[in-house]
Amino acid sequence: MTRKTSRKKTWSSGQEWDGFHPTAYSLSRAWELPIERLVKDSSGEVEAEIRTPTSIGEAFKLFNWGRDEHDQPIQVGKPIGKIKSTFGRGREYVLTVESPSGQERFCGSGFSVELLEALLRLGKASVNPFEASLFFYDSDSSTHDPADKYDFFVVRDDRIVQEAVRFSDSRHSGFDPSIFSAPDEDDPFSIRENAKFEAWLSYWYRKFYTETRTGQLMVFRPDEPPLYFYPDGRWRWGSISAVARLEQKLRNVSYLLVALVVIALLSLIHWWH
Repeated sequence: MTRKTSRKKTWSSGQEWDGFHPTAYSLSRAWELPIERLVKDSSGEVEAEIRTPTSIGEAFKLFNWGRDEHDQPIQVGKPIGKIKSTFGRGREYVLTVESPSGQERFCGSGFSVELLEALLRLGKASVNPFEASLFFYDSDSSTHDPADKYDFFVVRDDRIVQEAVRFSDSRHSGFDPSIFSAPDEDDPFSIRENAKFEAWLSYWYRKFYTETRTGQLMVFRPDEPPLYFYPDGRWRWGSISAVARLEQKLRNVSYLLVALVVIALLSLIHWWH
């Protein structure tokens, strides 16, 4: 499969990168991305909020997620309730996570908060996001308020567990494309071009386009975005629609012919009498 060679720059920092390609990405590098935990301090006369530096991975570990212990799956951490992101001070964003024991709040760049929110929503759905594969399938750009948005579907445990996860790159958002690692970036003996790997990618992209609502909307969109590993998809659906329209027209013609025959017979009977 041919990859694009043109490089682009992030809106966030002007960093050059190759852009996203139709492949399976991992978020394993996101573990060390910095974020701050907001902890209430009631020791003084006025309640304050202490900002404690931490990482995306350590923040994620506070909540309900699965791991294997002595070959047995177990759940650890606080159950995840409502998740909400809001604007904070300056260019910061704040993520609030509800649990039975109270709230946990985190603040950081727009990208850090967006990333932690995506990880926690997957964790809430009993999906370990650090062992999942994210398949890039669409992007959108804004020129009025310069920004790029990138959409992925998520595969884990041999199924599509989420149809749409979006990450944004805008000015001062902290967007860092190096967080997303593809198999060929980590393995010097890349299997990316291996026939089995290409077949595996094709299988999941086609499954996405044919079996999910979001994927089928991509097929039917009038602006015709790329359908990765499914070039015949739009033609196939168009052909099916054309055949269906032709069948309907033939049925209409047959109904008309039957009606004309009936009218002719009635006229003949009337004339005969």
